[in-house]
Amino acid sequence: MVNPINNPAGLQSQQQLNESKSLLARSIERLTTGKRVNQAKDNPADFAIGLRLNVDISSTLQAIQNTNDASSVAQVASGGLEIQTDLLGRAQELALQAAGNPTLSDSDRALINNELQGVIEDFNDVAENTSFNGTSLLDGSFSGSFQLGASVSNGVSLSISSSLGAAVGSQTLSSDGSILNNDVSATGTSAIVANGVAAQNFTVLQNSGSENVAIAANASAAEVASSIDAVDGVTATAETSIQLSASSFSSSNISLSLGSGDSTGVGNAQTINATISDPSDLTNLANAINDTSDQTGVTASFVDGNTAAITLTNAAGDNIQISDIAGFNADLTSSAGTVTNLTEVGTDSALISGQVSISSDSATSFNIDSTSADIFAATNSTSSLANFDSIDASSQSGAQDALAIIGDALGQLTTSLTGLGAFQNSNERRVDQLDTSFQNSTAALGRKVDADFSQEVTEQIGRQIKFQVNAAILGIPGNASKSFLSLLNN
Repeated sequence: MVNPINNPAGLQSQQQLNESKSLLARSIERLTTGKRVNQAKDNPADFAIGLRLNVDISSTLQAIQNTNDASSVAQVASGGLEIQTDLLGRAQELALQAAGNPTLSDSDRALINNELQGVIEDFNDVAENTSFNGTSLLDGSFSGSFQLGASVSNGVSLSISSSLGAAVGSQTLSSDGSILNNDVSATGTSAIVANGVAAQNFTVLQNSGSENVAIAANASAAEVASSIDAVDGVTATAETSIQLSASSFSSSNISLSLGSGDSTGVGNAQTINATISDPSDLTNLANAINDTSDQTGVTASFVDGNTAAITLTNAAGDNIQISDIAGFNADLTSSAGTVTNLTEVGTDSALISGQVSISSDSATSFNIDSTSADIFAATNSTSSLANFDSIDASSQSGAQDALAIIGDALGQLTTSLTGLGAFQNSNERRVDQLDTSFQNSTAALGRKVDADFSQEVTEQIGRQIKFQVNAAILGIPGNASKSFLSLLNN
């Protein structure tokens, strides 16, 4: 073996051997790891950029997973809502059957209502049991944010409204003031034309904002409803009704003047005449009233076959005027049970004001702020939810009310489904964007730190030859490196 001590050529060969060994080790490291930059000393700038790109790539992959989880939550919730929508369809069929068929008996409607209550129970079961990874989705408790990036602002929020039967339906509010409450607003000894409603303004407040409503003096329920109905987001209707019965008769031939009107007065009053042979049977009077209903706007009907009491109705909500009764004394009974007496000698006239019913197809309540108590009793009146749980089809009127509640509940679930669908579509676009970011970041990382195998193999072969030459000069075998070169060649 050549001794390199005090041998300049040997010392140079030793230096070349060490350099070749170091370069060969670097080539082997790059080929085995597949990376050109394995440590900070290889290329400090590219190493730092590579670390950041690695973090970005890992974060992007997690963001894609979070986005897919968000879409899965929305899909599960949508599936539950679609089942509930089908159940609402069945409930609507049952309510329509009970509401639209007057030939059904009470026992028939009881059977229909039994099935309807079963549908309500199934409806709530779906809302209570629809969950994702143990988290309930449709009971109103789910509200969260899915993180899609390292920044707090890189998130997407999802809130799902409750679809429990107690949380869906119609928001309703009825006038309950001193005048517009389906009751007698004034009595006298001659025909009355003004109900006494004060000219006023009130405000309808909803989530979407507020709007002022102007009411004219002596406005009827129909006029108030028309003004409120012009407000977006709410629907207002009106009806006037009162029960008329006879407390005593002075003659079998009776008469009264009957008409209807609004704030401008009553201009359609007609004289109604009837012969009553049985004090408990007012059928002839009811028929006479209905014969003139085209002129007066007032119809007469009996409730549950009780011919001793006539229900007078103006379906539009105009004031009903009764005056000049003769041959009998009358009792006017409101839906609240208040009784007003009219006598043929004395107080023989009355004006009945109707009631305004306001509804919203939103599950969120609305308010009406008023300055007078003649339309709404409170200065701030809040709507209440007539919910799906409360519907009952055991009577025809109950089934009719149920139809409106079911219709609004269906609209609320449809709105939720639409929102979830839009959320899923947005997530698909987010995933596409994140996939593109992942691909570009991965490509950039490769360009910064990955090894070029063809270049590295070429350089490794040259370094191996130099190493073997220097090793031969110094008498050092290179069997281990030669074995690696043979493996590459094979």
